[in-house]
Amino acid sequence: AECERLRNDLGRERLASLYQRTGAPLHSAYALPQLRAFYATQPSSDVKSRINKWTTIASICINRWTGGNLKRFNFPISPSEASWTGMYAFRGTGWDEEVMLHLSREAREALPSPCGFDTVPDHLLAIHGDSPYWDRWPELRGGDGSNYGCRLTPGIGDGACANIGSKCTSDRRIAVTVGTSAAARIVLPLPVDRGSPRSSSSSITGSPIEVPPGLFCYRIDAHHVLVGGALTDGGSVVEWLRSIFKLSSDEAFMEVMARTERKYINERNKAEDDISALTTVPFLSGERSTGFRSGATGVLSGITRETTADDIIQSCLEGMILRLNAVINLIVNARQSLATSNEEEDEERPVIIASGNGLV
Repeated sequence: AECERLRNDLGRERLASLYQRTGAPLHSAYALPQLRAFYATQPSSDVKSRINKWTTIASICINRWTGGNLKRFNFPISPSEASWTGMYAFRGTGWDEEVMLHLSREAREALPSPCGFDTVPDHLLAIHGDSPYWDRWPELRGGDGSNYGCRLTPGIGDGACANIGSKCTSDRRIAVTVGTSAAARIVLPLPVDRGSPRSSSSSITGSPIEVPPGLFCYRIDAHHVLVGGALTDGGSVVEWLRSIFKLSSDEAFMEVMARTERKYINERNKAEDDISALTTVPFLSGERSTGFRSGATGVLSGITRETTADDIIQSCLEGMILRLNAVINLIVNARQSLATSNEEEDEERPVIIASGNGLV
């Protein structure tokens, strides 16, 4: 409901501009509609008494480890985590000004202040002698005999962490992760523009990258962005199939998968007319990339009397993989557009590194 209200208030042109500034489409998965819905249903007096600051799990942990006081909590948020909310002007260094206009005063005041990785004060990030963790974690003490230990790092968005863990930290590798959901992401070079506009009255000019419709673009640090797309249903498709076909045991499920693999290998050598026309669009929980329609539903088309459970399982898996392929193709095009704008030529397609428990 909040997404629909915002679409009506903003109109198509302003909505497109907002997408280009924040790198995130208007979708219920992001913080703007969630915060608007929350504050619209909460009495002002209750909000003030219950909420001091919105923050992240990483910030809470760092604050606790460094001996901070939660009652006076004012820990900054990194550009990476701020951008992940869909409210951060990723070309610049702060919250998008127009987004702030669509939040209540209470919501704006409760937001943490974005702060670059290299500008967070040391006393907020270093474990020191007054911290209860100074004795518990001696490995994190400094070696110079001072009362301050090693400097921790502000939180990083989970997508960026997935790319780092997959060793996909350059524009030559695309990280594909399949867990309950699924995503494909690439790291692209894009330095922060200190003079980048954050207001609705300004247009985006001089930027070497435009966010392709269907993808997101999150700031990682002062020099890089993360471009990609996510599917709400990845490994959850497999769990749904196992549930409806009573494949609770791993042995039964692996037997089905072995048959599906053999069938797929056999069909690769057949003419197109001889292959089953069963088609599945596996939107079990709405759609994120590439259409970002929260209310989208799935489709299973082409069922006949001869259709088997194995056929349906294969079609659902193919559907999920094809949706990932659509995201990957958009990423490749975005990467090529950036190379072209920088007057570079690189026709080599990026390597895809896949991981996640949804693949097991």
